[in-house]
Amino acid sequence: MRKNAVQTDNTNSHMSRRVKAETAGVLTGTVISVLIVALMSFIFVKIGTVPDTAAVPCALAALCIGAFLGGYICAKTAGSFGMMMGALSGFFLFVILLAAGCAAGSEPGIVSLLRLAAAVLCGALGGIAGVNKKKRRK
Repeated sequence: MRKNAVQTDNTNSHMSRRVKAETAGVLTGTVISVLIVALMSFIFVKIGTVPDTAAVPCALAALCIGAFLGGYICAKTAGSFGMMMGALSGFFLFVILLAAGCAAGSEPGIVSLLRLAAAVLCGALGGIAGVNKKKRRK
């Protein structure tokens, strides 16, 4: 009976670690994406005349960078399952940004599927990079 209790505690510990890692990754990705969009907005205002078509690729780039770094942090924190953890981080980042866009009056469309695929792919790549990053030896 005691062996099962230890095994359950160990399983809960791994799940708790993964949830914390996922939270850290999603928060990192969200903050990075918002900061990049704010920086791009500032640059656009300073430049003055920017084509309307420039906004979509810039927003997609911000999403991809945020998803990659969020996946990296998530997998680095979790220590295993890099691709899965990173992809989940990218997915949750997409959901948060989609919800924020819908709250601001934007409607999801076909382009949202491209953003979803980009966020999941970049998050997975970040997760792979994060879990395979070697620690420095002193």
